[in-house]
Amino acid sequence: MTDINEADQGAVLIGIGGCGKSMVQSWLPRLPEGVRCMAMERDKREFVTSKLFEYRIILTGVKSKSSAVEYAESVQKEVQTSLTKHLPTLDQQLAGSNPVILVAGLGGVIGTWGSQLLCNHLTAREKSVVTMLTMPFGFERERIKVAEAALPGFDGAAHRVLCFNDYLIKHSPDGTSMEDAFNIMNDKTFDLIPFYE
Repeated sequence: MTDINEADQGAVLIGIGGCGKSMVQSWLPRLPEGVRCMAMERDKREFVTSKLFEYRIILTGVKSKSSAVEYAESVQKEVQTSLTKHLPTLDQQLAGSNPVILVAGLGGVIGTWGSQLLCNHLTAREKSVVTMLTMPFGFERERIKVAEAALPGFDGAAHRVLCFNDYLIKHSPDGTSMEDAFNIMNDKTFDLIPFYE
């Protein structure tokens, strides 16, 4: 783990959950010099071999798989408990860094509640927080309910970019594969990232 001093470190991207990590990985070749990348996930196996992220938050204590809205409160507490032990080290890693850009897909467990809790934690520490959030597809009704319930919790962010998977598919050329459609969205959202305050 790299020691970070108090000097200005510039922007940091944190990919949260599977969607957030995938988006950040797709942007790696285009990142401006000095932008650092971190990630948060519950699956330790994915991080063991990855050297793409400077710092990794592994929420192994999160066992809940359901993202149904009726379990939101208990799942959020579970994520908070697992995340809390990482916060002192994360704060040290982010010392002098602004803005902090949180990238996540909403509707699942880690992407939804991990990004919301981290947003609240960082804004309380007067960090300039940007959230880049992806909404589930329209047919993912339970995930949409969870995402909509979580959205007000991001109000403290300095800037919020909200992407819609349905819009992505609707406006992709006929015959575009799902993988290519996500690549198009990743390219378009990259251009919206405010790397500098």
